[in-house]
Amino acid sequence: MNADFQSGPSDLDPLFAFALENQDPNRGKGKATAALVLGLIATFFPVPVLGSICGIIGLVMAHKSKQEGCEGCLRTAGFVMAVIGTVVSTLFALIVVFYFMVFAEQFGYMGEAIEWFSRL
Repeated sequence: MNADFQSGPSDLDPLFAFALENQDPNRGKGKATAALVLGLIATFFPVPVLGSICGIIGLVMAHKSKQEGCEGCLRTAGFVMAVIGTVVSTLFALIVVFYFMVFAEQFGYMGEAIEWFSRL
């Protein structure tokens, strides 16, 4: 065995040793919390546009939290709630559009509704 080799933290690069000692255990938890809050907003307040936007931002925040090293249940819950909120809000938006199209057809305003959708 080589006598010059020393095992343990003393043989690490000083910058690497500093990074290991000063690694923040809460890294990424703020973004995970934001993802959870946005996912809850998107799920329980399924306003068509607002809920979808909050859900998508929640998905992005959960992904950024994972990139920062947060692998806890908080990030997973935020991701799941953001997915559920995005799906619920999008389905609610489709139901609202379908309802208004049926309502417009029932009262003879279908031509105006088609003109309005064509301007979008």
